[in-house]
Amino acid sequence: MLGQRRRIYEKSNKRQIYSRLAAGLNTPTGLLEGRTLDGQSGALEEDIALQSDEERAVLQ
Repeated sequence: MLGQRRRIYEKSNKRQIYSRLAAGLNTPTGLLEGRTLDGQSGALEEDIALQSDEERAVLQ
């Protein structure tokens, strides 16, 4: 029983990690594609968009 709980816990942790990695990759990809990300999903109050060619170069 304990082994089963541990596997469930580990699987849940892996899903969270993969989800965060995917989100971390999707953010710069979206910005490079010219999309504006809204700040509703956190403490940000403003939309996020690339402001300069220098920012674009850093993300590439």
